Amino acid sequence: MTTTVRNTQTAILNFENFEEELRYSIVEKASNRFIGAIGLIIRDKSVPFFEIGYWLRSSSVGKGYMTEAVQALEKYAFMELKANRIEIRAAEGNKSSRAVAERAGYKLEAMLVNERRLPSGELGNTVVYMKSGL
Repeated sequence: MTTTVRNTQTAILNFENFEEELRYSIVEKASNRFIGAIGLIIRDKSVPFFEIGYWLRSSSVGKGYMTEAVQALEKYAFMELKANRIEIRAAEGNKSSRAVAERAGYKLEAMLVNERRLPSGELGNTVVYMKSGL
């Protein structure tokens, strides 16, 4: 079984069981081309509290696709899932990801110092953006 098939099966089970992460593909409307992915990570069902994570092809960055996807997923989380809190976390130096959070109206809440290992192997900080449903 390929990794893609396993990942797809896991995503289907997560939807059916409302567990872990609900994953969505981002498809460019004009070309019908896959350009990225976004996920709603279930952090605490009892709150409910979620985190949004995303990835976009570099050739599609700067066109507003991710901001639109974040706003659509956020609307679903607040309206349908009755979210009380949504977070977006990013490496401190990830300016593109931070800009998406800011354009979507998320408030910078915290910086977690030396909280992640960067691809270079160095320790890095994580910024936490949040939006509340209240």
